[in-house]
Amino acid sequence: MHTESECAATPYQIGDIASGDDALNTEAHGSTVTLTFDWNAFKFDARLDRESINSSRLRVICDIGSIPFTAEGAQRRINIMSILDATKSGFPIRTVISPQRRMQLIAEARLDAPVTTQNFITGIVTLVAKARPYLDLIQMIQQPTGSVRTR
Repeated sequence: MHTESECAATPYQIGDIASGDDALNTEAHGSTVTLTFDWNAFKFDARLDRESINSSRLRVICDIGSIPFTAEGAQRRINIMSILDATKSGFPIRTVISPQRRMQLIAEARLDAPVTTQNFITGIVTLVAKARPYLDLIQMIQQPTGSVRTR
């Protein structure tokens, strides 16, 4: 059995990203670190881009499915469009609609240097938590289907 302090100090690794106090080496990753994950039936892509010596931009993108046609349910379409309109007022969260009628929820934040693994993961969790009310509403109206990652 591990004590709480032992668990906190236990290193973890996700691909090339390992825990610790050292800054993430974005130079080794071409100035970009990416992480893909699934949560609550949604698929996410997180991307950390180094913008300068002093900061990096974290972007979390969630594919939330296709906009329903009116024939599939007029009220469902109206409800989805209302949720998408609500994101227009709130930075750091916004939505975009692709030419193929795919909806994406995008959350962004700036992280000060040095960006550690803990800062990176904490930033992702914080952005997903801020997006959760929108995701919960969308999930109530339509189940996510066939999420397509854009890379």
